[in-house]
Amino acid sequence: MQKKINLLFLSFILSQIVIYNNAYSQDITDRLALKDCINYALKHSHDVKIADYEYESAENRIKEIRGTGLPQINAFATFDNNLKLPTQVLPGEILGEPGTTLPVQFGTTYSSTGGIEANQLIFDQSYFVGLQATKASREYYALNQLKTDEDVIYHVASNYYNALYLQEQLNIINDNLKKLDQLLSIMKVRVENDLVKSVDYNRVKVNKTNLETQRKSLITSFESQVSRLKYLMGMPIEENISLDNTAITTFNEKEVLKNNNLEIEERIEIQILNKQLELNQLNQKNIQSGYYPSLMLYGRYYFQGLRNSFGDLYSKKWFDAAVIGLKLNIPIFDGFQKKYKVAQSKIDQSILTENIYKTASYISLEQQTASSQLMNSLESLEAQEENMALAEKVYNQVNSLYKEGVSQLSDLLDAETSLREARIGYNTEVIKIKQAELDLIKAKGHLNSIAE
Repeated sequence: MQKKINLLFLSFILSQIVIYNNAYSQDITDRLALKDCINYALKHSHDVKIADYEYESAENRIKEIRGTGLPQINAFATFDNNLKLPTQVLPGEILGEPGTTLPVQFGTTYSSTGGIEANQLIFDQSYFVGLQATKASREYYALNQLKTDEDVIYHVASNYYNALYLQEQLNIINDNLKKLDQLLSIMKVRVENDLVKSVDYNRVKVNKTNLETQRKSLITSFESQVSRLKYLMGMPIEENISLDNTAITTFNEKEVLKNNNLEIEERIEIQILNKQLELNQLNQKNIQSGYYPSLMLYGRYYFQGLRNSFGDLYSKKWFDAAVIGLKLNIPIFDGFQKKYKVAQSKIDQSILTENIYKTASYISLEQQTASSQLMNSLESLEAQEENMALAEKVYNQVNSLYKEGVSQLSDLLDAETSLREARIGYNTEVIKIKQAELDLIKAKGHLNSIAE
């Protein structure tokens, strides 16, 4: 069953937000519906931009990891001034003096080397595990982007509803102020003709002053709320906007209640935690990879100059050399470092698992709370609608009777107060329904549908 909120009442309860009359006016440059605000925020919100940068940074880290498996090529150059040549000890048999040793010095005073070297990783278990982690890492930051989008959508929508709520309070007070102005005009004539006591006239003026005070306070709150909305959207605070109520003039009860069919795994928070758990498991695997040997191919080609005179070092012929080989690294003992790192990783995984259960439980609580709020507000809305219609009828009757001089002023003021309270009550329930609808959509994990 589809239910529509009475458009007759919503036409003034959630009327277009305009900045109005002399005490509260501004130039309107944009008229934004809820979808407009959300789509603007998804492009300009600071949080969205930060999440995009984080994803871009993650992509660069992924490429960095992959780069370690590619050939590493470097050029090198050295210059040595052998202030004192090292001494080598040779056996005396070389010069026919067996049983003795002969200290000799080899080398030149100056030496310089220049060349190129290359290294190619052949096997490193940590590298292959790192490649597995890059996919999970990319998926994690993609999920983080989606989570940021959902957070922005939720906060923008919630603040949008709050702004409309405050605006309607202003509309209600303005409507009452107009009624009091009309009443004061009539009473002023009657006071001048001694048909009404001045004390009654002053009593109405006091009521008007009180309402004007409330109005000023609401204007301040409304301006602050709109500024907060623009901040969440990433819009300059000084920019003038007007909010359109098109997005909430109808309410589809059947469609929203579908969100009661909650599927926990659809929530982005659960997906992020599961991805964190996967990354942590890969981290543990990476630590354990440290027990595996690693093999690297290396090669070097270089030229070397050896002279006793600095002037001849770079002018005489240099000698070239080349080498190619394999380097095998076999870890034997690391003081149990990897053992305790693995133990820490397992504890972190246990913490993540508990957080998954905790988050799933909280999501269920969110859904239950929002569903109960929605059902209660739907029931209250019907009662508030009837109460508002009745209050308006009573006010019109008492107003007519007062103009005819049959009813007392106190009855008219009471009727005016009751009508104002009924309108505020109805407006409150409408906003509660929209907020409960928003919470249900969030619980389902379909916040992006609001922007469609």
